[in-house]
Amino acid sequence: MASIKILLRKKSNNEGNFPIVLRLTKDRKVKIITLGLECTSKDWDERNSQLKKSHTNHIQMNTLISKHMLKASKIINKFELDEIDFTLSQFESEFRGLKDKNIAVKDFWDNKISDLVLAGRIGNARAFRDTMKSFFKFYKNH
Repeated sequence: MASIKILLRKKSNNEGNFPIVLRLTKDRKVKIITLGLECTSKDWDERNSQLKKSHTNHIQMNTLISKHMLKASKIINKFELDEIDFTLSQFESEFRGLKDKNIAVKDFWDNKISDLVLAGRIGNARAFRDTMKSFFKFYKNH
């Protein structure tokens, strides 16, 4: 089970503001993800994990914080629904929208074929599968 929480970092930046971060805890391991938001410690409501009304942009900033929390919750729920025992790095990649650029050729073909099958394009999926088999047969002979 994973848990997420929005926190204010304890160390300030050069301007004297404290970064607002998302903390993910899973299997007693912690991942801190900066959200690109910051405020002073006097403007932070620790108990509710949001900005106090004393901050000039508290409504917009709290809306952004809520969106980040919702996004993180959706990602965790998706992993759990798909029964994926995800790592902290996998969560961060998904949260930041990073794609794995080091995908294996076989995985690429398999993903493309399964996407075509799910889209109901069985003929194209069959053509891709045949092309993949030919490619690997050719590769094996060289």
